Amino acid sequence: MKPLSNIAKAPVRCRGFTLVEIAIATTISTLIVIASLGFLLEATRATMRTQNNSQNDLTEWGIYSGITIDSRVANGLNIYKDFTAASFNALADQISDKANTVTGLGNRGDFLVLSKSTQPDDNTPAKFLSLTGYVFDPGSPINGGKGTFKKFVYSVPTAEQGNTLEAILTAHYASFVLITVANGLDAVITDGAPSAAQKRAFLYRDVKLHSAVLNLQVRNGFTGTRTDNAKLIETAFFIRI
Repeated sequence: MKPLSNIAKAPVRCRGFTLVEIAIATTISTLIVIASLGFLLEATRATMRTQNNSQNDLTEWGIYSGITIDSRVANGLNIYKDFTAASFNALADQISDKANTVTGLGNRGDFLVLSKSTQPDDNTPAKFLSLTGYVFDPGSPINGGKGTFKKFVYSVPTAEQGNTLEAILTAHYASFVLITVANGLDAVITDGAPSAAQKRAFLYRDVKLHSAVLNLQVRNGFTGTRTDNAKLIETAFFIRI
């Protein structure tokens, strides 16, 4: 009997992968990776859209609640075409419920003033105590989704309380401290002839009821990446006189 150590060991044969099998496995792995990345990308987009929608809701709430509260404590409402000294340096430039045939101004504008004044019973002129202004700046290019909504609060000095609203605005136009309320806004109320139409933020509804409407659209995200989300902010408000 031959010793076990002298018995030749049979060669072990290992079967390799063919080129076709490697190519199939590589293709399947690539498809799995691509599908996983696609699901991940879409999940990320959905998350960003949800976040943008939440941000739009917060913007709507901030604008709506601010104007609602301020209009409840005010007893005067004035709208002007623009937030410029030239727009309110005369009473004729004020926006009313009907188009002004002299200036060509309609009932839409980008500057709202909510005022609080004394209401005497006799023929004594009212005195302005405080002003709250809301300014829509359409940005550049106009109505290109880069508009900002700003606010200022101004306590009228005792020596100036008997002045007209236009006189107070003109005198302190350059010194009002504007605080940004929201960004990324578009106005949606069309004003002017079709050849030179421009969108405005405020619409004067009825001078007798002292009511107005605000229409803005807020958008967050990017259309090209399918992460954008837009929301219409529309609110009607009025003052008690």
